[in-house]
Amino acid sequence: MRLKDIDPLEMIDFKQWQEMVDLLCWMGNVRSAAITRVDHPEIEIFKASSNAESPFHEGLRGELAHHYCEAVIQEKERLVLADARESERWREAPEIEHHLVSYMGYPLFLPDGTVFGTICLHDDKQHVYSEEIQSLMAQFKNVVEAHFKIARQAAELQRALDNVKQLEGMLPICAHCKKIRDDEGYWQGVEKYVAERSKARFSHSICPECARQLYPDYDLYD
Repeated sequence: MRLKDIDPLEMIDFKQWQEMVDLLCWMGNVRSAAITRVDHPEIEIFKASSNAESPFHEGLRGELAHHYCEAVIQEKERLVLADARESERWREAPEIEHHLVSYMGYPLFLPDGTVFGTICLHDDKQHVYSEEIQSLMAQFKNVVEAHFKIARQAAELQRALDNVKQLEGMLPICAHCKKIRDDEGYWQGVEKYVAERSKARFSHSICPECARQLYPDYDLYD
């Protein structure tokens, strides 16, 4: 049986992410807080603050079309807008149609350096974000990115354990040449099969029985 690919996100307890966005919304005194995930050509609300005023909900998706978060994802930098209506670049942003005129967002990086999405705040009025809320956002960004790293390590460990379990199970081995059939139906030598699925490495010698058959004139084990 082929080993199932493990999604590191499945190793994360997202309850803490929900608590973070709820706390950010409350402490920032804003209309909404969210964690987004980019899924080209769309962006998804991965977690949204649970306050009644939030216009977002988990799973909401939209096309990338000059959104605030899109700039954070593309430029891989923090974006802070006290009032987007006062910016020539942002005065026609899609969010303004929904009265979300203020924004602060930080990029969230996966362990390989690619951008997962953002952690962000929106407000329906001009909002100057304090140093305290900016510091809290930066700390929560670090927490989420630490979760990514831990999840990747956990997934790699689980994959290694699954490989060990596979080696402990029944292996389809040729009765004659001793090759093993892999998950794709290809026959591999025992050494290659084991080496690709474990940390085992082989050294080569010859057993007494084979020594007597192959080299009867030499007393290799006497």
